Amino acid sequence: MDIETNPEALKALQEDLYRERILRSRAMTPGQRLMAAFECSNLGLQLAHGVAMKQKKLSDDALGWEEVARRFERHRRLEAHLATELISN
Repeated sequence: MDIETNPEALKALQEDLYRERILRSRAMTPGQRLMAAFECSNLGLQLAHGVAMKQKKLSDDALGWEEVARRFERHRRLEAHLATELISN
């Protein structure tokens, strides 16, 4: 079945992949799961760096990381502001 034209086939594939991921996670030790989480985090940071480099048309990696840090700081400030607003209301 073609997953591009058959929604049921796509759903079955997604369920299989999810089930496989759950079973693999259950077989891991807590330390292995923690290391997998760090790998995901590192991948996210690398992707954020690549996006910043491309969007800002940068060629210097250090400037790319500065942009990532600036974006994460903006995210943290917004999160703190929203948390304060939600708590006070």
